[in-house]
Amino acid sequence: MVLGTHFRCGRASAWRSVTASTVRSRMTLPVAVMAAAGVVSGPAFAQDDANGWVLDLPRPGYEPRQISAGPATIDASLTVETVFNSNIFATPTDEEEDVIFLVSPFVSAEAPWRNTVFNAVAYANLRRFAENTQENVNTFGVSTSVGAKMGGSQTASVEARYDRTFERRDDPDANTTSADPLTTIDNVGAEFQHTYRPGRFGVSSAFGVTKSDYRSIVDDDRDMTTYQISSRGLIGVSSQIDAFVQGFATFRDARLAVDRTGVNRDSATFGALTGVALDVTEKLDGEIGVGVFRADLDDPTLDDFTGVSVLGNLRWSPRPRTGVILNVFRGDVATIRSGASGRVDFRAGVEVIQEVRHNIRGRASVRYRNGRFRTTNPETEKDVIVRAGGEYLLNRNVALTADYELRNRDSTRIGDDFTAHSFGVALELSY
Repeated sequence: MVLGTHFRCGRASAWRSVTASTVRSRMTLPVAVMAAAGVVSGPAFAQDDANGWVLDLPRPGYEPRQISAGPATIDASLTVETVFNSNIFATPTDEEEDVIFLVSPFVSAEAPWRNTVFNAVAYANLRRFAENTQENVNTFGVSTSVGAKMGGSQTASVEARYDRTFERRDDPDANTTSADPLTTIDNVGAEFQHTYRPGRFGVSSAFGVTKSDYRSIVDDDRDMTTYQISSRGLIGVSSQIDAFVQGFATFRDARLAVDRTGVNRDSATFGALTGVALDVTEKLDGEIGVGVFRADLDDPTLDDFTGVSVLGNLRWSPRPRTGVILNVFRGDVATIRSGASGRVDFRAGVEVIQEVRHNIRGRASVRYRNGRFRTTNPETEKDVIVRAGGEYLLNRNVALTADYELRNRDSTRIGDDFTAHSFGVALELSY
């Protein structure tokens, strides 16, 4: 079961924070488009406050409280979760099952001042295994951001973040076996966004940098700094539709000159997208774009390649208590697999959220990934993840959640196939 990292510290927390962590303003779409180059992932919807979106419906008597400290408001929660997983090492045979206990504190603060808003987030996730204690790991992180509105036509924001995470056993690029210790990773990053839109036409740009440091000495050749830049031209076709054309670039700079196989992993990916962004009231919003990318690899033994980029994120409310989220992505993704010059992923997913009562929600999702590694004999992985769960608010301070997940991977690489079932229950305490 994949649990949250940044902005997602537990199953119950995810239900309440989803709008804050995934819903973006239409003026920040360049960051979403960078996903088509394998830079970032996650939906980028059109409205930050969609009156009538299922996760924003009023919940009389169950509204979460906030702590006030002068102009700042603070949200705090603690999630305790128990998860049974049938195949913790993601192996094709001799599956090892275990029970995982997770404790996840989370705190966020927001402080407005004139035309500026300051935000800060801190989280942690403590994972403990009942039997396989060598898999125990702690993750944590902090981020801070400042957003400003400069007049009626310009907005800008800057964010800095640090995350301690780890490489999961089912990661497509994992190069360890069940006998090896988990690989922990430090990620440090910053991002700047700017939008200028005086009227029908506009320009929105973004620049980001992320430094990934694998803390094990044997993984020094996987340390990498990634730079992303994106600029989008916008034209309002109507009050509810924007057409856009955007260029983007991603530069990957490995810390060591060559990796353990003698290959230089530095690369540059360039591309362009064109598409539309929708904001059709609270019923339908999102974007869809199609384009091309070109991956230029520094090592002369690796072949450059060109591919099709696709990015689509749509949020639809067929009824007031029902929400549907659709995602599609295709693009270049960084890889360190030996012998592979690159990896191209195609991902698609659909999630349905249903409010049964104002304190009960259910949700179900299906996700698919087709990852193709460019090697002498191309290797392909196909992942299918099916998930279903529900949330029950006991009161404004206590929530119970339960969910089930099935994950299956078919791979042309020997030893990479696996099937895993997991079931988790969680208790979230919020102020």
